Amino acid sequence: MQSRTSNDAPAKFWSRKLSRALSAAGTLVSGALMLTACGGEATESVGTTSQALSQWRVEAEAFNRYFDSDTAHSGNCGSGPVDAETTTDPKGGTCHVGWTAAGEWLEYDINVPQAGNYDVVLRLAAAQTGRTVHVDVDGLNRSGVLTAPSSGFQAFADRTFNIPLTAGSHVIRVAFDTGSVNFNYLELIQTTAPEVILSGTFATGEDNFFYTDISPDNTVNGAQANGRLQMTLGGTDNTTVQNMRGSYTRMFWVSAYQEVTLSFDYTLEQSCSYETDESSELIATMDTVPLTGTTPYVARILGNGNACPGVSTSGNYKKTFVLAPGKHHLQFVGANSQKTDSTELTTLKVDNVLITGSTTQCTASQSETFTNLCTACDGLLNCQGSCTVSFPSNVGAPCGACGGVVKCDGTCSEPQTAPCGTPPTPEERLRACDKDPRVVAGLVSRDICTGADVFFRETFGGNGRTCASCHPVANNYTIDPPFVAALQASNPNDPLFAAKAGTVLEHLETPDLTSNALILENVDGFQDPANRFVTRSVPHLFSLAITMARDPADGSSSSVVDRTGWSGDGAPGDGSLRSFLDGAINQHFTKRLNRVAGVDFRPATDLERDVVEAFQRSLGRQNELNLAAVSFTNTGAQQGKSNFLDPARGRCGVCHSNAGATFVTSGLNRNFNNGISGQQTLGRLVDYFGPGEDLTLSDGGFGGATLTDPNIDANGIGFFNAFGDGNFNPPPLVEAADTAPFFHNNAEVGSVFQTTLGRVLFFYGTGFQFSSGSATVETLFGPNNISAETTSGIAPMLVVLNAVFNIDLARQRLQAAEKLATDLKTIRPDVQVQLMLLAGEEIEDAIRVLADESVHESERNTLQSVLTQLRTATTGMAWNTRRTLITTALTNLNNVRPLFGSNFNYQLGAGTLMY
Repeated sequence: MQSRTSNDAPAKFWSRKLSRALSAAGTLVSGALMLTACGGEATESVGTTSQALSQWRVEAEAFNRYFDSDTAHSGNCGSGPVDAETTTDPKGGTCHVGWTAAGEWLEYDINVPQAGNYDVVLRLAAAQTGRTVHVDVDGLNRSGVLTAPSSGFQAFADRTFNIPLTAGSHVIRVAFDTGSVNFNYLELIQTTAPEVILSGTFATGEDNFFYTDISPDNTVNGAQANGRLQMTLGGTDNTTVQNMRGSYTRMFWVSAYQEVTLSFDYTLEQSCSYETDESSELIATMDTVPLTGTTPYVARILGNGNACPGVSTSGNYKKTFVLAPGKHHLQFVGANSQKTDSTELTTLKVDNVLITGSTTQCTASQSETFTNLCTACDGLLNCQGSCTVSFPSNVGAPCGACGGVVKCDGTCSEPQTAPCGTPPTPEERLRACDKDPRVVAGLVSRDICTGADVFFRETFGGNGRTCASCHPVANNYTIDPPFVAALQASNPNDPLFAAKAGTVLEHLETPDLTSNALILENVDGFQDPANRFVTRSVPHLFSLAITMARDPADGSSSSVVDRTGWSGDGAPGDGSLRSFLDGAINQHFTKRLNRVAGVDFRPATDLERDVVEAFQRSLGRQNELNLAAVSFTNTGAQQGKSNFLDPARGRCGVCHSNAGATFVTSGLNRNFNNGISGQQTLGRLVDYFGPGEDLTLSDGGFGGATLTDPNIDANGIGFFNAFGDGNFNPPPLVEAADTAPFFHNNAEVGSVFQTTLGRVLFFYGTGFQFSSGSATVETLFGPNNISAETTSGIAPMLVVLNAVFNIDLARQRLQAAEKLATDLKTIRPDVQVQLMLLAGEEIEDAIRVLADESVHESERNTLQSVLTQLRTATTGMAWNTRRTLITTALTNLNNVRPLFGSNFNYQLGAGTLMY
């Protein structure tokens, strides 16, 4: 079973259903159904039982809906995409489902004949350890993690959990968390006699309090009104038990997790003829303990010995007490004793049962939400968002030195002094993300969450660096000279500065790191890593999903799949973004320049490569802007758009279609030589021309790793001094105004070219106009006409595009924080506050780039006001105060955004909600 989505497979009833019930006379009634499996039919007999219970089996291949990964069918059972083969399980089943992959699922529609507690039994097999599934019932995870046996794909064993189920229809989903699990069948086995479950429509299995029966008639048990549950006790009007002889018992499951108050109305009546030594009682117990303490009954009446009338008592009972976390049973018992005549009857009425918390009542939706989320630490939340089990508010937050997270007991998932040689297992990372509030709230997928965890915290057993060392989230996933200077001043021992003089890593970087934010790259091979290198700036990671596709027209090697890094060949192997992680670890994470895998660093696993790629692709824009449709309110920016798009004037849109990073005719990323000279510290080939005569290397761009001698003249000096073809890939411009450095070598540090206008000015200077890239464009669109006049307004246009992008990132983060504050209240306030602060970073960027071109002064003032407010956010702030702050900021951003123009259609990925 591989991966393809299908929402409604034809229903296949390959199930054997066994119903057992006692008839009125006490005789067991049994029956048989037909089993259809793998294209054939067979009749199976049914057994017998002496219990008044229900049990039935559903074969794995009897699904009603499925999610599968491809259209191919593996195995010798059936057809279609869901893979199945003949089973050898001694417990039966003609076929079992196999070849499962992570994320796939099968759904089954079942009809429960009678309410009660049920064992759900899954028949599973696997050949590896750590293979897991979970079971959703009516859309909620009811099983937790179920680990399959690992003795072989045909070595099936049972995995069981118990849940209460109401009578009627349910949907059971078997979800494969890891894949590589074979699934034969599931069974439902009723383990208790029929009970009335208090919250039949709350599909959590854990009933909250706040329920009452307010019905004077035959309202169906389980109906809700205003967040309460109408519950009934039986009898002619659903609240009365008449003609009772001996005793009557009704039990309800209830879960309450704090101080609660129980109240109900009662009436107890005796018919005529009861003798004075005969009595009737109403008893109410919680977990078999009488609510009345030492007095065993709520109400008791004695017979009066009269022929008629009888005796009655009525009233309202109320008790306040505390229930420990967990499931409890509330029981009402009506009993009469010593009756001597068949006409002696007791009538019991219990109505208006209300169980309420000591605080404001939850709504139904709040109860559902809180019950789902409170499983993070096996605790439960009250309506105020506070957990009734004591656990730290920062559960799931990062801790330790190796990517650990805070556990429910407040300790770290790894010892604080643990060595970082072994990463958390995939299951540990995924489980941590399952508890992340952004995943629970549906804002981020667990793959993106897991990828972010690896990206921001995994050191791969190296020198302490992580991917975020060079791609910090608060600095637009890049580093620039101001950032590096500030970090060095505040933390000179940050792993970014691992290349200390006099250590084995002395030559891992050059002084360009601290002076110009340039990192050393051995893009042309590791033959002599301390000498054969170039230094390059760190590109930001926004919009990778739409900027990496290679344009074959530039003549670069087709073996390089994606455009990663400035020359487009930044990844080893197939050159894909997935492989980029391997190159980054080898180049930047190593403990020594020897770069021995397993000694100097730990290679990435397949899971880590997959999830880090998923995370990176989800950062920033997921779509290209339709720049022609954008209308700017600033007249200069509107004119700049026309010049930008016109290939006879500014012609920027030729290489940066729609202000992105793709070529106008292909929509793909095309490498160019733009004439940027190499003025930074560069490597050398020692004694290349003879003893003591070294060759200074320039950055040759794409290619060159397999060459032993330079092959191009990168600077026009008359001899070869670089490896490659001299070409570099263009970055997207929507994000460019606040994502310096702009060029691959950050060559113009400290000059006018580090402003947006200065970057535009570069392209009508001699460096670009005499480059081969310019010649290529001239061949397609005529002579170069780039000048101050033809590029007028382009700089204001770029800063407005960037500012609106900043605002949208801020809005995305604030909307997430608002949802978390609303749903979680005081749970994980650190996530809410960090999202607010990161939104503030984007607003600050927008203010700065707009000021760069002195445009939209009034809007800048509004943004400054929003920024000032957001920076007051703290984890200690009351949740409703925090939510009000978020809502106000969102309102102001929504109001200011249209003042920049229209049709800024930025569709953002979820990765920017992680940090």
